[in-house]
Amino acid sequence: MPAIFSEAAAVALVVITRHHKPRFVIMSVKHYEALLRKQQGIEALTRILDLLPHIAGLDITTSAGSARVSRDVPGNYPAGRPDSGRDVYAQS
Repeated sequence: MPAIFSEAAAVALVVITRHHKPRFVIMSVKHYEALLRKQQGIEALTRILDLLPHIAGLDITTSAGSARVSRDVPGNYPAGRPDSGRDVYAQS
């Protein structure tokens, strides 16, 4: 990998395109580990939300950022199954 890519990836994500379409992303290990920790947190919140159908959503804030897991329909019991309306998204 050319040094210019690794130097740029140390500061921010580097997106490599082909025919004007994103194909690859180069990032630092520190950034990758932060993304991984955030994803693991979202998965844990999702499992907790599945166990508590009476709760509409959960928020968490860590050193890696904040995340929210919520149901995507009004009310606490979406269409038949407690997990059928779950929507997962992350915020920074």
